[in-house]
Amino acid sequence: MSVSVHRPREEAEGHLRLALGLMATVGIPDDASEWEIRNAISRAYYAVFHMCHAWLALRQVAKPSEHLTLHRTVHVELGEVSGQRMAHFHALRKDADYNPRMVEAKEYQGSLDTFRIRASARLGQMRAEFESYRKRIDEITENGGTNGNPNAD
Repeated sequence: MSVSVHRPREEAEGHLRLALGLMATVGIPDDASEWEIRNAISRAYYAVFHMCHAWLALRQVAKPSEHLTLHRTVHVELGEVSGQRMAHFHALRKDADYNPRMVEAKEYQGSLDTFRIRASARLGQMRAEFESYRKRIDEITENGGTNGNPNAD
């Protein structure tokens, strides 16, 4: 099954470029506003999303068409825990983008400081996931190809 109209390496490079650029903009300063925190959450999710797509492209796994399909694909490729992590990151991103009362939720108790602290911890989790995909990509590229498939490129 084809990953896209592009070759797998080209597809992966495009996603990798987006992932690295997005993650480079993620950060929560000590005085971050609610909007800066929400933006950081969203960008971090999309950095992981694109890093995951880069890895899948190199492995020639069909590109999931939706976020939920991506979670299921990750579940199949890496196991239940990895799929659940992607689903959790996606739910957090949706909250950050669409829930006007996110800070008022029980978890944050209406406190911007609590929101900032907990969001920073979540960003740490997303960075760790990002780096785990980056390591997988490095392993594939160091082995000279796409998941060991000599016909990939």
